Amino acid sequence: MKIRKTKYEEVSPLEFLALREKLNIGRYKKERSRDDAKKKLLRELALKKMDEIEKDDYILVGERKRRLKID
Repeated sequence: MKIRKTKYEEVSPLEFLALREKLNIGRYKKERSRDDAKKKLLRELALKKMDEIEKDDYILVGERKRRLKID
C-alpha cells in the first residue's frame, strides 16, 4: 500500500466548529444572521422588483379593481 499524502493539515472538526462559533458563523452558512438595516434594504428592493414585474400582469378595470391579464 502507498503512504497517504495529505495536502491539508489534519485539523480536528471540533477545533473548526469552535472557530466558526467564535466568528459567529454557526455550523452552516445560512445560519449567520444579517444586520437589520441590510435585511430591511434587501426586503424593500425585492418588493420593488416584484411590483415592477407584476405591474404589466394586470389590467385596470375601475379605480380599485384589477383583472389578471392572461396571454
